[in-house]
Amino acid sequence: MMNVAKRKNELVLNMVTQKHRNIRLNVLLVGTAIMILAFVFFQNRSNPNISVRDAPTIAEAIEAINGVEAVLESRVVWYHDEYVEDNYDLFVKIVVCEDCITIDLADSIKQVANDAYVFSYRAQLQIIFNDGRQVVQFDLIEGGQWNITELS
Repeated sequence: MMNVAKRKNELVLNMVTQKHRNIRLNVLLVGTAIMILAFVFFQNRSNPNISVRDAPTIAEAIEAINGVEAVLESRVVWYHDEYVEDNYDLFVKIVVCEDCITIDLADSIKQVANDAYVFSYRAQLQIIFNDGRQVVQFDLIEGGQWNITELS
């Protein structure tokens, strides 16, 4: 008789333990799913004050400059503050003829960009030149000077 009661107690205890184990596992799975969904949601949200757009008009104008063979990429990054036109950065990747990587060419591209948009104090102009032998990055810094970095 004692054995039967003890066995019933063990069965009840095992059932309760199993039930709690299943509840804990379900809570863990649901919590993990919520965390993954939240991570994916917040990762894909972009900053509403910043937008990136292609700049085909600038690309066409740059391709017309003597020495430029092709524009690989031209992007404008807009900062939507009070005056959108005054807050943007321009990034350009171009292929040029051999021995055409010069400050004069960079200044010509800067002039094309200035004609298209008005640069402000927050604007950044980055040009990456590729002439088949070398890749050089020109960054416009304060005072209208160029910071030149050889990438290859």
